[in-house]
Amino acid sequence: MELLAGALLDGGVATLADANRALLTTVLREQVGFEPRAVFASEMVAAGLLVASVEEYLARIDEVVEVFNAAVARLVADDVDPQVRPLGADYLPLRYSCPRDGTRLRLDRDGAGLRAVATCRCGTRYEFELGDPPQLDQLRASGRWSIDVSMPVHHNDLASGWVGGRSTALYGIVFNEVLMKVLGRRPLPVLLPAHLRPERGEEETLLVGYLAGRARHGEAVPG
Repeated sequence: MELLAGALLDGGVATLADANRALLTTVLREQVGFEPRAVFASEMVAAGLLVASVEEYLARIDEVVEVFNAAVARLVADDVDPQVRPLGADYLPLRYSCPRDGTRLRLDRDGAGLRAVATCRCGTRYEFELGDPPQLDQLRASGRWSIDVSMPVHHNDLASGWVGGRSTALYGIVFNEVLMKVLGRRPLPVLLPAHLRPERGEEETLLVGYLAGRARHGEAVPG
């Protein structure tokens, strides 16, 4: 507890995202002896690493919606919860943080064209022209944009694989359809936990195992 408290009370922890990174880094190091460099998605966005993929995704947004919704419908028909809902005609994979109150807004597609729009609860309306072909120049200039749960699609050309959980695996099935049928890419492999969350009783995760002292370096911990 002292080690975790020290990580959370570090002067560099200012947001929930910072706290999550501090916890994750500490538990991975102490529980499994693994110390990868932790990088925020926002840092990747700021570096421009995901821009080309998002612009390609936007250029084929109608196909994305069609394939995505068909994949969701197939899973639902098989009595599987895909963890995502069907997409509407106004869908865009973009988010924007209001500079007035910090609210993370969903940007929707304006009916007049490929324009990203949102109205914050503070009453401010935001509009960003995406153009044809789509470009993220206006959003990038704001420094306040991010990507929705389609993130695995845009990481596909930057990594060799994913370590995922149940939700990632389920909606990953849907996004893999988009990757293959719309973007013509081969999806990355995903490493999943051997044991998923139990319906009842205690959940065994890295954090639970660490706090309970049930596993040490080199020992596998489900979750």
